Amino acid sequence: MPPESIIAWFIVLLLVFTFSYWIVLSLRERRPRAAAVGAIIFGSLAAIWVVAVLLFPAQHTTLDVAFLVPGVTAILVLFTPIGKRSSPVADPTERVDERLIMFARARYEPGDGRYEQFYGENPELKELDDSLRALPGLGRPGSATYDPLNAPVQEALFGWIDKVRDTVDGPVAETAVNLSPVDASTRLKGLALALNAVAAGTTAVKPGHVYSRIGRGSGEWGAGLEPGRYPYALVFAVEMKEEMIAAAPLMPAVTDSSRQYVEAAKIALVIANYIRQLGYPARAHIDGNYRLVLPPLAADAGLGEVGRLTLLITPEYGPRVRLAAVTTTLPLAQDKPISFGVEDFCNKCSKCARNCPPRALPTGEKENLRGTRYWRMDPVACFRYWCRVGTDCSLCVAVCPYSHPQALAHSFVRAACRSNAISRRFFSRADDLFYGRSPRFTRHPEWMLAGLDEKTKNQWR
Repeated sequence: MPPESIIAWFIVLLLVFTFSYWIVLSLRERRPRAAAVGAIIFGSLAAIWVVAVLLFPAQHTTLDVAFLVPGVTAILVLFTPIGKRSSPVADPTERVDERLIMFARARYEPGDGRYEQFYGENPELKELDDSLRALPGLGRPGSATYDPLNAPVQEALFGWIDKVRDTVDGPVAETAVNLSPVDASTRLKGLALALNAVAAGTTAVKPGHVYSRIGRGSGEWGAGLEPGRYPYALVFAVEMKEEMIAAAPLMPAVTDSSRQYVEAAKIALVIANYIRQLGYPARAHIDGNYRLVLPPLAADAGLGEVGRLTLLITPEYGPRVRLAAVTTTLPLAQDKPISFGVEDFCNKCSKCARNCPPRALPTGEKENLRGTRYWRMDPVACFRYWCRVGTDCSLCVAVCPYSHPQALAHSFVRAACRSNAISRRFFSRADDLFYGRSPRFTRHPEWMLAGLDEKTKNQWR
C-alpha cells in the first residue's frame, strides 16, 4: 500500500476514533445533546472521508493535503497566542462592612439587638430585608425544591459547621518552630492537598481583602477588624462534583455545595490548629465565620481568576469549587496571580448571565468597584431567588463552560482558550452548540430518590 493510502486510511481511523470517543464521553457525562450533535458532525466527516477514499483511490495524495492542511492550520490558529489573556486586576482598596452583605442581614431578627441597631442605622434596607425574611428560605417548607427527605441534608451539613464555627482560633504553642517562608508555604500547601483540597496558594493579606467590621460568626457583632493582624494567608479550593452541580438549581447542587463547605471547614480548622502548634497564631476562615473576601484573595494566591459570575474560576475546575483560608503570622512566600484568559472569555460568553433565573449577573463590562474593576452582580436578586427556590441555586456554576469535568476533550479546549482570543470566541459558541444555550439537567443520584414517590423518581432519574 503506497504511503498516501496509508495516510488516507489513518485519517479514516482518526475520524472514527474521534467520533467514538466523543459519543462515549458525552453519554458517560449524561449529555445526550452533545452526543447527538457530535454524532452528526464527526459522523458526517468520517462518512464523507470514507466515501472519498473509496471512490478516488488514485487521488489519496490530494485528499490527504485537502484534510491535513486545513486541519493543521486550524490547530495552529487555535493554539497560537493571539490577543491579551486578561488585564491585570488591582487589589481592592475599599473595605466591605460585613454587616451589609446579604448573608449577614438575613440573620437579623426582631428582638436580637442587631436588628434594631442595624435598621436604625440603615432604615432604607428594612422593608426590603423583611420581605426577604418572609420568603421560605433555603431548605424550608414552601420553597420550590423542598421535600422532607432531601432538604434536611443541607440542614445537617450546615448544622455541623454551626457547631464548629467558633473553633477557628485557639491557644498557640509557647515555642515557635523556625521555618523559612518558602518551606512554610510548601508545607502548608502540601498539607492542604493531602487533606483533599484540589488547589492551594499563599499570599499576603491586603487591607482590601479584610472586612471592615464583623457581621457574622465569632466575635462582637459590629466590631472593627484590624487588616494587619494576620499578614499572611493560605487559600485553598475543594471541588464540587460536576454531576451534582449539573442538576442546579435542584437539591443535588446544594447538597454537594454544603458538603464541600464542610470539607473546606475541616481542612481549614486542621491547618490552623497545626500552625498554632508550630508556635504561630492562626485563624481559619470557614462558612459563616469569614473575616476575608475570598475570591480576590484566592486570585492573588494564584488559584484562578474572578469571572463574570463573581466567583473564582480555576484552570482545572472552573467555578466548581468552594474556598476557605487560614490567616497567620507565620511568614509565607507569595504566589503570583495567574492569567488564563477568563476575562476575555467571559466577555465573549455571558452564559452564566443569560441563564441566571433572577437576572442577578451583569451582561456588560466590568465596573469600578471597591477601588478596582469587577463585574457587579445584584446580591439582593440572587438571594431572593435562593429563598424562593430553597437552594443556593448554582445554575451559573453549572452552565459555565469551564465547569466541564476533567477529560481529554475538555482539557484540549481549556488549553486552546488559555492564550488565544479566537479559541475563546469559537469554543464559547461551540459550547452553546453542543450543550445548548440554556442547558438543564435534573438527574438525581439514586440515594436521593430512595423513599420518594414513583412520579418524582421518574422525573429526576
